[in-house]
Amino acid sequence: MELFKLKTGTGITKVPYNGGGPATQALMSGTVDVLSTALPGAQAQIRAGIMKGIALTTADRWPGLPDVPTFRELGYPNINLNTEHFLLAPAGTPQAVIERVNKAVFAVMARDDIKKRLVELGYLPVVDGPEAAKARIARDVAFYKDLIAKAKIPQIQ
Repeated sequence: MELFKLKTGTGITKVPYNGGGPATQALMSGTVDVLSTALPGAQAQIRAGIMKGIALTTADRWPGLPDVPTFRELGYPNINLNTEHFLLAPAGTPQAVIERVNKAVFAVMARDDIKKRLVELGYLPVVDGPEAAKARIARDVAFYKDLIAKAKIPQIQ
């Protein structure tokens, strides 16, 4: 939501919640007027007509929500974010363990039934391996650090 506010100059009062569940409840009860949340938690409510999908932060429309446009389609090409989940291990985990887990994950994620189910749930399956994940996390940290500074979000001490 902070990225949307910065890119559009829109004034929206931030109302913090302890997670997507309470925030979604606030929207559905009328406590707040708009919600920015991850697709997996909202997709079922949008399909059921309980919530109205206004725009997606993904680069392309989501297969399960073909009527919800992307911000890019609405004229905001710089609002492009994905909710990501990483499989991580503690620092110092032996390389042989990392390779064994990576091989198993690649095998599972290659299955069409798994990919299909993940998309149905609102996740875009991306399997790139440890180095690509490390690079993505580094890019995300830099991006969000810059966003936090520009949005003047106070740091928690």
